[in-house]
Amino acid sequence: MTRNRWRENLIGILLLVVGITYLAVQALSIIRGDHSSVQSDSKSIHINRYAFLNEVRTYITIISCIAGGWLLLRQRRAGWIISMPMILLFTTIVLSGVMSFLHMKIYDFTFYVGIFAAAFMLFILGLHLSLRNKYIVKKDDWIKVILLCLALALFYFVLQ
Repeated sequence: MTRNRWRENLIGILLLVVGITYLAVQALSIIRGDHSSVQSDSKSIHINRYAFLNEVRTYITIISCIAGGWLLLRQRRAGWIISMPMILLFTTIVLSGVMSFLHMKIYDFTFYVGIFAAAFMLFILGLHLSLRNKYIVKKDDWIKVILLCLALALFYFVLQ
């Protein structure tokens, strides 16, 4: 591997920070007792489907961010494969937020923060795509990326 690793470091550290932050927020939520996905009384157990799928989505995001960032810092092709859907997911979320600001005609400070975040995520996506030659991404790797993207889209946009 080449010595010029600033792209992998930037993307890997970004994913690790997002994953660890999300893990800390999830841990605080568990400590505060905000979870209502499973409730029980003396005779039965009740599972809230929406809250349960939200929990599954949260843990998949945390694991994927931490694993993808760590493996990308270790310069593994699996890191590229795992981090690609996460970057696409975050880019989609930020761009949909900007589109909702445009639709509602809100042009305050949060709109400009959203524009900056969208530009930054598109920059990160471009950096990540430029690494495909370094990691020698093959056709079956792209199939794995597409399947991971579909699984994330299923949890984020269809099942909710």
